[in-house]
Amino acid sequence: MIILVSYMKILGLAAVLMFIIFISGCVSSPTGSVILENVDEETPERSIEEVVAEENLSEEQEEIVEEILEKQEEASEGIKKVEMKNLKFDPAEVTVKKGTTVIWQHNDQYNDRSDIKHLISAFYGKFRSPTLYYGDSYNFTFNEAGEFGYIDIVYKETMRGKITVTD
Repeated sequence: MIILVSYMKILGLAAVLMFIIFISGCVSSPTGSVILENVDEETPERSIEEVVAEENLSEEQEEIVEEILEKQEEASEGIKKVEMKNLKFDPAEVTVKKGTTVIWQHNDQYNDRSDIKHLISAFYGKFRSPTLYYGDSYNFTFNEAGEFGYIDIVYKETMRGKITVTD
């Protein structure tokens, strides 16, 4: 009789456990997946100027936006970015003022390969990067005026660029 009672308790617990498992599978989770359909992957980015032109802003709001844009421009002066992608420098030719830092960013996954490495070197040894892997960057500050040609030593046939530094 004691064995039968213990067996009934075990069966009861198993039934309750199976019921809980069944119910938890039927209830949707609040952190479930969201499926987006008909989303245009080529959504164009709009500049702040375009957004301001389309919105009905007050004069005060427009002044604030202009102030922010001016500060943004001042902050970005002195830095220029060159991206490495599709086995090319983008842009290949850059004109900057003395004191500007150029940042080369490795975003190259040509033919979906993330193992591509780059090694940037200026003609006549003005600068040379270490080996750059996907996601790495290299920067150099140009403190003298002139034209500085450079290549990627690994892909020298397709990757050539020029930095023109003005006073």
